[in-house]
Amino acid sequence: MPEEWIERYEGEIRDRYVYHPGGQHVPENAAVRVLNRDHSITADLTVPPGGTEGVLLAHGSRSGGYTLFVDENRLKYVHNYVGVEEYEVVAAEPLPEGDISVRMEFEATGEPDISNGEGVPATVRLFYGDKQVGQGDLPKTVPIMIGIVAGLSCGRDAVSVVSDVYRDRGPFAFTGDIARVTVDVSGEPFVHHEAEMERIMARE
Repeated sequence: MPEEWIERYEGEIRDRYVYHPGGQHVPENAAVRVLNRDHSITADLTVPPGGTEGVLLAHGSRSGGYTLFVDENRLKYVHNYVGVEEYEVVAAEPLPEGDISVRMEFEATGEPDISNGEGVPATVRLFYGDKQVGQGDLPKTVPIMIGIVAGLSCGRDAVSVVSDVYRDRGPFAFTGDIARVTVDVSGEPFVHHEAEMERIMARE
């Protein structure tokens, strides 16, 4: 990538992104970039009596992406690998009622294989507060970029439903209260220079 492009856009790079429900979806070229890097998603919630369900954060479409949501009153994470396969991690216990912070941690466990269309393998862990309640492995992930027309939404899956788990219930709006959803991407990013140039040009 030409040095002037890096200098022009380096001021937009952040380690933390905070999203709130009720707004419009965020276009892909302005959304947080999580592919091929360690990251976490933390949602500060209020769970009503009797439990809750719905999307906390969804990024992508049926052609690929990821979603963190509550189903059957349990926290779940699905990574949709390019519309071909879905990898699901489910909490082992239901959400407690009241105010709670839930978290998904994504830890890359290998290198991406871009030439074969595969992003990093990873381990995903789910937490209620500081208590780990779930763990699972992703053998491969979306390799370079989530579809440019997809985007990100908080509190519902607003554009093109990411997961088959709730496809017939889309947009699957969250029925509890969300104070905020914070995505931490302070982990070192993997940069694919050709894809990055395409992303930058899409902003012009």
